[in-house]
This record gives sequence, structure tokens and C-alpha cells, in this order.
Amino acid sequence: MVRIEILAGPEAGRVVEMAPGVWRVGRAKDNDLALAVESVSSRHLQLEVAADGTVRFQDLGSTNGTFSAGVQVKEGEWFAGSELRLGGCALKLLAADESGLLAEAKADDASAHARAAALAGPRRSPARLALVGLLVLGLAGAGVWWFLLRDTQAAGARPAAAAGGPSAAALDPGDLLGGQGHFEDAEAWQLSDGLALNGGELQAGAARGRALLLRNYEVESGGLRVTAEVAGGKAQAVITFGADPDAALPWAAWTTTDLGGGPAELALPEGARWFQLALALEAGARVRGLRAESLERSVPPVSVPPGRLYAAGGNLLLMADEQALLAASSETGAWKPEGAGYAWSGAGALHWILGPGLLAAGGGMLLADGGPVGIAPGVQVDGSPGLLLGSDPRRLLVQCQPAASFLCGEATLRGSGADTVLLTWDLGPALTEAARLAREIVQAGRDGDDPRLLAACSRLLREVPLDEEKNQAALIAQRGALERGQARMRDLQARVSAALLVRSADIMERNALLAEQLAATFAGSPLGEEARGLAEALREAVAVGRQAEQEEQAAWRGRLQSALAASYPLIARWVETQDAAGGGGN
Repeated sequence: MVRIEILAGPEAGRVVEMAPGVWRVGRAKDNDLALAVESVSSRHLQLEVAADGTVRFQDLGSTNGTFSAGVQVKEGEWFAGSELRLGGCALKLLAADESGLLAEAKADDASAHARAAALAGPRRSPARLALVGLLVLGLAGAGVWWFLLRDTQAAGARPAAAAGGPSAAALDPGDLLGGQGHFEDAEAWQLSDGLALNGGELQAGAARGRALLLRNYEVESGGLRVTAEVAGGKAQAVITFGADPDAALPWAAWTTTDLGGGPAELALPEGARWFQLALALEAGARVRGLRAESLERSVPPVSVPPGRLYAAGGNLLLMADEQALLAASSETGAWKPEGAGYAWSGAGALHWILGPGLLAAGGGMLLADGGPVGIAPGVQVDGSPGLLLGSDPRRLLVQCQPAASFLCGEATLRGSGADTVLLTWDLGPALTEAARLAREIVQAGRDGDDPRLLAACSRLLREVPLDEEKNQAALIAQRGALERGQARMRDLQARVSAALLVRSADIMERNALLAEQLAATFAGSPLGEEARGLAEALREAVAVGRQAEQEEQAAWRGRLQSALAASYPLIARWVETQDAAGGGGN
């Protein structure tokens, strides 16, 4: 008997016991281990458990592949303590003495609750103390900080070093932070490495850093106006908020503009009842006099098919059934209605959080060359056209122009490089395009037109991989075309070998043309790169061969002229005259 823990996905924390035998893992319900995650194939993985506890795995041709330690694997032995990642789901084979992360998380929660209780302040209720621990250690908070501060020298955070105790100065009654923005109460802040409190000032060192205020506060009037004195670099406030302080997760985390540019006003969604504040500092930045006051403005909901949508500046929140589906935040740009969706235009990065509603619907995938990639910690995709999130009936499509670079955390993403981002819930046009491309793949296959077939496969898998059957058909067609291309490459290599034996520049040139055609057909693939390299080598060989032929021809004509001059001087003079006039031949 072996035990496997599900580390990511809607069933994270579940431990499954497997007796000796063959176990099938996938999204389909008839699997021995069914994983309700969109990025997991219906038949993804097969596990063979031996009587001695040895476990072997085999990928069953899944769409997103199986990964171990960041490397895609097809089959092998699964060792205790290691993980396998299937799309957006991760599995760990537990050692005999492991209890699994679920039990460890319970212990961590107890520690977090104890710490929060020790930090109790006048503006917090006992119920909110529990939330502080969850916000510090929870999925959303950890993900937001991981992306906003991914260049911080060390990921760990620590309580601020003692700075001599709080000031005796009178507190500003309008300051919602109760004077904690004077940075004199060392126990109130948690700092990442490189940050320090010094003389009533928060200071960042040689790397980006973050400072988390370990208290949460009531939202009194719908929004916040945050001010601070900033020098040496940018500083932004990140406001995490929600409706129920006793809920396990907040709604979202929204970002203000740079506090160094003046007061930052952030209207919060209607229904927000509490907030927590943190600061993100650039290297070398210094902050003092941080203050937050109530803003008489909130963001009303907009009714959309998935639920309720709130948008303010570069921040967005999509809710359904009192659960957060998706949140996005940026210090720049703005979200505006566009067709059956909302579009963001701006510069810089967009930070995304997949809420409980989307995680329960399978999470999401990154659109990429070759097919979608599961969202998992550490995954990075450059040149991505967007995201495919959730599943029916709550399926969302994010389209980026130009293509963006994404860096993933656990249910979080940082996207950069796009000037425009469209979030849409109307997948009708995308489904229509997927159907058109599927028909084109079939027709191109019938016509024997591999370039058109490969182009259609590439577009379907990269831009509209909405139907797994169509995805699988495209992968099979693509694989068939590649096999035909590899057969053409083998034939071409044999032709080149024969041309080398006869030392014919003409044959080399014809082979170079064939290699260039092959490279164009399979452009962007390893086969295309191989063919392009062969074409370049052949073109160089043709140039060398042509030069050798010219040199040999010149030597032959010299010998001919000498022979004619000795025996037939009249003919020799005629040949010289023709050469001078440009009429010489072979």
C-alpha cells in the first residue's frame, strides 16, 4: 500500500491510498483517480504499484504532459518524497513517515492564530485575528507578494527589529492605521529581507522588498486615500480586502499608484468590510509618514453573465455566488467595457489571482506554442497569447496584444509585455474559429498540404484550444506531418551524401533548394531548424564548388591555348579574339 497526496487543485490536501496493481489517473470520472482539473487530460497517467511499494508511472499521451522537478517525463520510477505535476495538479508520493501537507497546514494554522493573538490591537476583533494568520500564510496573500516582490533577495519575512517602541506623539484620529505608519511599533510590521525600520522610516536595501502591516481594519466609507513621504524609489500600497473577516480567503488584493507621486485614492468594491495594507518598495526606496483615511467612494458592481464585476483603474474583481472568481491588479492603465468583456490598456505588469470559484472549476491554463500549459508555481511562458480559465459554465478567455510573458505561482500569475488585455466570457467567436481550424486541418490533410496543415494545427493549439477532442486531433495530425517531414529529411540526407561523392555543385544546389523548402514547411520546429542548418551548409558547399569549377575551367583553357598555339597558331589567335570579345565558351 502506498499513499499519494494531491498538492494542487480543488482536492488539495487529499491523501489517496493505492494497493498493488495498475491505477489510471485523469480528468474523466471513470479513472481510478479522477482529478477535476481542466488542464489534466481525460486519460493522463498510469501508475503501477508493485507489492514491494515500488511505483512506476507512464504518461498516456496527455496534452499538457507530466513533469518531475520541472522536466517533462514520459515514464519511469516514482520515488517517495518526489512530486509529479499533471497540468495544474500536483501529486506527491508520500514516504512511510510523512503525514502530508494537510496535517502540517493545521499545525501551521495553529501557530499563525497564536501569533495573531499576540499582535492584537485596539481596532481588531478576535475573529479577525485568525484571518491575519491566514492572510500572511494563505494562498492569495502569498501569491500576490511572490509576484510583486519576486526580485527580493530572500523570500522569507521576519518581524521588524525593535526600534525603541512607539512614539508618545498623539495619534491622528483620522488615520485608519492608528499611527502605525510612523514605523515606530516594530511588532506591528513584518518585513522581507533587506528592509529595515530606522528612525521612523521604512527603508529598502539593494533589492525590492515588502512590508506587511499585521493588522486588519474596517472599511468605513467605501474606499481609501493613502499618503506617504517617499524618496529614493517607488512605493505602492497593496490593499487586500473582503466582506467577511471570518472567511478563509479575501476577495482580492488591489494596487495603488506610486505613493511618491502624491495621495493615492483607491475605491473598493461595494460590500468590502475590512482591509489589510502592505507596502511594495523598489530598491533604495524610503517611506515615512504613511497614513490612510476613509474615502467617500466605492465601486458599484456591474452585472455580467459570470456574476458581478468591479473595476477601478487598473484593478478588477469578478465575483459569483459570493466567491471571488478572478482578480487583477496594476498600478497603471484602466479597465473598460468592450463587447462581451472588459479590456485593460496600460503599461507594465498585470497581477492575477485565481479565486476559489475558478479553482473549483479546474483553475486555468496558459496559452502557448504547442498547446496550453498548466498554471503551476515556477512555470514561465514567453510569447503567450493569453489564458484559458475555469470550465463551463464559468469559462473565461484572456487575450493579450501583443503576446505576453507570464510567470506563475500557486493560482497566481504575473503578466507583462501586453499593451491591451481582453477578458471575455463570450467564447462563441473562439469556438467558431476552433471549428474552422479543425475543418482546415482535415482538408489540408486530404490535400497533402503539410504547410497549411501545420499552420492550422499551430493556431488551434496556441490560440483556441477549447475542445480536447479537437486538440487531440490537431496533435495527431501535427505528429503525422512531422513524421512525414522526418522521412523527407532522411531522404534528403541520402541525396546529399550521393552529391558529395560525385562532387557536383548543380546537385548540391538542387538539394539546398529542397532543404529550404523543408525548413519553410516546418518553421519553428526542431526539424525546421535542422533543415535550415542543412540548407545553409549546402549553399556554402555550392559556393565552394562553383569556385573550384571556375578554377578548373581556367586551368583547362590555359592548357588548350598552349596546345593550339604550338600546332595551330591561326586557330589559337581566333580563340584569343573570341575570348577578348566575350564570346569564349567551354
